[in-house]
Amino acid sequence: MPKVLYTDPIFKNLSSDAKVLYGILLDRMELSIKNSWVDENNRVFIYFTIENIMEIMGGNKKSVKVLSELDTEKGIGLIEKQRQGQGKPTKIYVKNFIVDNLSEMSKGNFKKCRKDKVIILILIIQKLVILIKSYLQEKKIID
Repeated sequence: MPKVLYTDPIFKNLSSDAKVLYGILLDRMELSIKNSWVDENNRVFIYFTIENIMEIMGGNKKSVKVLSELDTEKGIGLIEKQRQGQGKPTKIYVKNFIVDNLSEMSKGNFKKCRKDKVIILILIIQKLVILIKSYLQEKKIID
């Protein structure tokens, strides 16, 4: 789980449950990479239902609220949900971030900064490199 969620004042209003959930969603990205779950823009996504979240978080009935804290629509913007239609699971894009507009971030205005040149990454780069290398080795594409 990214330490910055606990040390940076930007995230002070984010609940502990939301921070834990974000760590779980980041971890779930590994499975998506192994399953080659990428969209037409080569962005990795996960499938993670509210029921999955409730189960992992010990039956917490506030799971919808916790997820919305992370969402781009109602929350801080660490995840982006894309509905696919009735009966199909929602795609979740888990974002990582690098900030280049510190004045807005210091005000806790992550959404505005995102629009003003915050670079959103899909994965933590180090983890991505390790996973890709592992995948390529598994497929015997590299040694």
